[in-house]
Amino acid sequence: MTIIAIGDIHGREEWKQIVQQEPDADKLVFIGDYFDTLAPISPKAQYDNFLQILALKKQKPKQVVLLLGNHDYHYLSVAGETYSGYQPVLKMLVEADLKAAIDEQLLQVCLAHQQWLFSHAGISRTWCKQHQIDERLTAPQFQDSVNHLLLAKPQAFAFTMGPNHSPYGDDLCQGPLWIRPNSLRKDAIADYAQVVGHTQQAQLSISPLLTLIDTLGTEGTYLRITHNKMDAVSVA
Repeated sequence: MTIIAIGDIHGREEWKQIVQQEPDADKLVFIGDYFDTLAPISPKAQYDNFLQILALKKQKPKQVVLLLGNHDYHYLSVAGETYSGYQPVLKMLVEADLKAAIDEQLLQVCLAHQQWLFSHAGISRTWCKQHQIDERLTAPQFQDSVNHLLLAKPQAFAFTMGPNHSPYGDDLCQGPLWIRPNSLRKDAIADYAQVVGHTQQAQLSISPLLTLIDTLGTEGTYLRITHNKMDAVSVA
């Protein structure tokens, strides 16, 4: 079993090279944040890039997993909030496509596979308790419980100011689109090795309980998991 996890996209096209490099991957997991960038990539180019990623998902629905990030979520009217990097023109381009992808379950919040748990930012015990999600469920049941909230109660994924009053989301109460590594390490749900993006790293960081993969824009790497072995791989 080979799982490829690709960090925050932010309009970049390196994912195409990764797909070519990994023709035998059983799963290709995109960690989210398809939009908003500091690079000179126009909103239209970001949008077109996202449509190509959606097309890949439709072409390979069982192999490709598309996760939602906070920089995607804020283009939905139901979010009721916007974050840094928000581009008003993108809302006009992308909202209908995002909503349709969610309704068609092409976009989801997390993937739980055996001991691995993939989400944009991570899932804490505190957030699970707040939303009556039993972390002791089997991996498929846990995944379905979290993903169902995106359809039934999408506001559950909004930014929530916590006791730390952190504007960056460094609080235990933050959800899978926002929590930061420091808080997640203190309060991660049991029995999973979590793989997340969201917080940019100079280098891809692998550890037994939390692996950080937002490195496409820094060292240009992604994560390969083969027979439970985790490796950082450079984009060719």
